[in-house]
Amino acid sequence: MPGRPFVAVLDERMQSATKAPPMAPAPVANPPNPAATTPASRGPAGPVRAMLERAMGSEKQIDALLDAAARGKTFKPGELLAMQATVARYSQTVEVVSRVADRLVGAIKQTMGTQV
Repeated sequence: MPGRPFVAVLDERMQSATKAPPMAPAPVANPPNPAATTPASRGPAGPVRAMLERAMGSEKQIDALLDAAARGKTFKPGELLAMQATVARYSQTVEVVSRVADRLVGAIKQTMGTQV
């Protein structure tokens, strides 16, 4: 089917390989009501949490792919390309999280070492 992203094709193949029922597309939610949001989803923690959740989802997807490969599943070139893209995105996310954590720890050390 032309026009489908590689990751969608790979997800479909992985679901058929593991004989799991296909995942339903995520429902489109209404825009959040600012008064109803929780403190954890407001401010800078919201995007950070979303990035970490995407990273964990990618990690689970990569683990499923490796498990399928270990069981002897063969992949088509398009699936391998999608797998490579998924791993590259995951790698970039881990690198960004690592750098942010390093800078945060450095800032905390500097603050704790400052005489008041």
